[in-house]
Amino acid sequence: MAAPSSSTGSGSHARPQNIVNKSWKISNAKYPGKVYRILPPDPRDKRTSTEPSDSTAFPENAVVSYDEAAVTCKAKVEAISEACRMMNQKYIDPYWDLEIDFMKWQRDKTLVEDCLVPLGQDEIDKEDVLRPMSVKRVADIFENPQFQVDDGEWIYEIIDDKLYLTKEDYYESSLANRLNWLDKTDPDDAYRKAMQSGSTALYFAKCRNENETWLPLLEKAYAKAHGDYGVLSGGFNGEALEDLTGGVTSELLTTGILDKDVFWNNELMNVNKQYLFGLSQPGGRSGERRGIVEGHSYSIMSTQVLVEEKDGKLQETRLLKIKNPWGTRPWTGPWSDGSSEWTPERMRECDYVPGEDGLFVMRYEDLLKYFQRIDRTRLFGADWSITQQWACANVPWSDTYLDTKFRVRLSKGGQVVLVLSQLDDRYFRGLEGQYRFQLRCELRRDDDKNFIETNKPSPFMSRSVMIERHLEAGDYTVLVKIKAFKCSRMTKPEKALVLNYHARPDKLKAVGRSYDLAHAKGGFEKSEFDFKNGLRRARREKRKSEARKAFEVRRLADKKAKLKRLRAKKHENDHDRRYPGAILLRLPKKITFDGDFMGVLADNSRNAKVIVEIEEIAKIRGSGKPANEHSGGSVSVAKTSTTRSDDLYDSLGPKHAVNAASNLTTTGSPVGQSQSNEGQAPSESSTHQEDTTKAKDDTNQTREQAAASPKELTLDDISDDDLSWSSDVDAPPDSDTSGSDSDYESDKAEELSKSERAKATQPTIGEARSMKEQDPWNAVCVFGLRVYSQESEAKIKLDEAGR
Repeated sequence: MAAPSSSTGSGSHARPQNIVNKSWKISNAKYPGKVYRILPPDPRDKRTSTEPSDSTAFPENAVVSYDEAAVTCKAKVEAISEACRMMNQKYIDPYWDLEIDFMKWQRDKTLVEDCLVPLGQDEIDKEDVLRPMSVKRVADIFENPQFQVDDGEWIYEIIDDKLYLTKEDYYESSLANRLNWLDKTDPDDAYRKAMQSGSTALYFAKCRNENETWLPLLEKAYAKAHGDYGVLSGGFNGEALEDLTGGVTSELLTTGILDKDVFWNNELMNVNKQYLFGLSQPGGRSGERRGIVEGHSYSIMSTQVLVEEKDGKLQETRLLKIKNPWGTRPWTGPWSDGSSEWTPERMRECDYVPGEDGLFVMRYEDLLKYFQRIDRTRLFGADWSITQQWACANVPWSDTYLDTKFRVRLSKGGQVVLVLSQLDDRYFRGLEGQYRFQLRCELRRDDDKNFIETNKPSPFMSRSVMIERHLEAGDYTVLVKIKAFKCSRMTKPEKALVLNYHARPDKLKAVGRSYDLAHAKGGFEKSEFDFKNGLRRARREKRKSEARKAFEVRRLADKKAKLKRLRAKKHENDHDRRYPGAILLRLPKKITFDGDFMGVLADNSRNAKVIVEIEEIAKIRGSGKPANEHSGGSVSVAKTSTTRSDDLYDSLGPKHAVNAASNLTTTGSPVGQSQSNEGQAPSESSTHQEDTTKAKDDTNQTREQAAASPKELTLDDISDDDLSWSSDVDAPPDSDTSGSDSDYESDKAEELSKSERAKATQPTIGEARSMKEQDPWNAVCVFGLRVYSQESEAKIKLDEAGR
């Protein structure tokens, strides 16, 4: 039984695999890429340069890098302070002025406040709108402002001291509200002291002490770094701790802790020393679990083991002090405020005073029961060094390891923390694009195919993943796998630029600068340069391949023509053997004859035999026999011309070609008389005699060739020594005369020229295909590897296959 055949055509008759292959081809962008610069390039700003200096990164001390940043910041603050004292003016942040931003909104409520609302969130629900009612300086809010009531060290950020308040100014309030203060001597001052003074008057973060200012100012600096206050809404406290401490956060699930005693002794007991911890309950339907708010973050402040004697035995109780940043709604279970577990002795031993400040005490077993997530932030001291390297890569739709990998060399063995991270899009909210990424990495030794460890799973946080373990000195490889998700409802950066160019230019400049600074890490200029070079190489190879194919077609055509001439020559030699001294006259197919005639006729003037052969030996009308089988009749040739005819030239060659189509006349009777050649010139007669002599010489030569090769000639018998490929002569030039920027345009033009033909051959895959053609898969991720090593130094080398 014959095997069933599959059609390779288009539509419903196409092979299923061809449909799948073409579907993937049209669903992926032909030129994958990413917007890596929003603002025009500034040659004076080296930080926004997108070309990496070196593919190998070297370590630096984690504390030293922090100290350098602090020294630079303090120097700038001192310069600003000196300028303010000379002008007797308080400092106003020229790039982030809350007061001017608020005043613009007061005059025109249709405007969007750049210091509050992220880019791209102009239309949001009224319930989610941040709406402070006034802006005041620290001196106008606090009676005795102090940055910090207790001792400590802090990082300074260059900001002014304007803060948002919950209440509007006296003269901006409603008439009914102002009437309550009319009996005062100075009603507006009394209103300010009551409604706009102290920490309780602040709209955002506030300290418990009424005169402490460090928290609202630190929050303002953090908001300025991210662009606005609105970006800080939501998120994970572990990521915020990373930003504020320089640590590394890993995500743990309480149900996944293998040994709870080891976790308590080795990690929780080192809180504020080696680790910081955040807690949360992602949520369910209840909204609250014994005072624990679902979807809300808490912090572990300290841990303690309370040892008591009970029934003659020592009993340990593991307790944790936990803080609700809201300052309200504490824990209501065992060891909560007012519970029976508390006694004056226990309060003194635990150094705990119940109060409405959000601080409460909880047992370790209750923590594991009522909290589901733990954000563990690892801190690094002066004995740690840090090395980092960034890269960018096109992320395929399938979950596969990338060709881009990191090579790590450790000089000595020790504790190592490897962190694979992506850009934090909170810093350029509104320009983050349509793709979200989930990272995964795998650590291997260079000489071993088996992996050492993969990163710890992170079901909620996506900014980074980490591997922590003790490693020996040597070379290691970090493989990278990135899973991409497409959010079509999000705005592309190039479209956001157009939408906000006139609507919010100042906001676009600020966020665009943060975008450019972040994407400068990816080295896009080098990637773009390598990509264009790859396109040029592919185009050159394509042109060479097409030229080679065209050459092969020409060579085959030349061989066929040569074979045709040799076969005709062999055929002519066969006639010469049968009819010595005769001239072969091949007539075109279109010549017809009336009546019977002879195939052999005598030329009266030269007494030479002329063989008249009709191609495909058609039967002559009226006789039913081939022309060479007739024994009578004649054909009169009025004149013989030496002009070449393509039909006769291809058959006979240059020596015996005769154009007889226009000079042949036939008689009406089977036996006719030849017409005389009285008008023939002597020169023509002599030329004809020379041709006849040459024909005889060629006849003898071709007889010997025919005897040596009696078989029918084929293409294999044709030599192509003169038709060999030469890359210097036949290959197209390597240089692209259309210019360095024409790769995209020329390929696009070529694609458009083939679009009509493609429509007839591409399979129909429904509406999904048309959507993929209009918006193909184009995921590009910027990611980096940081290596923290203790008592060792690490070097990172970027390994990008295909570059």
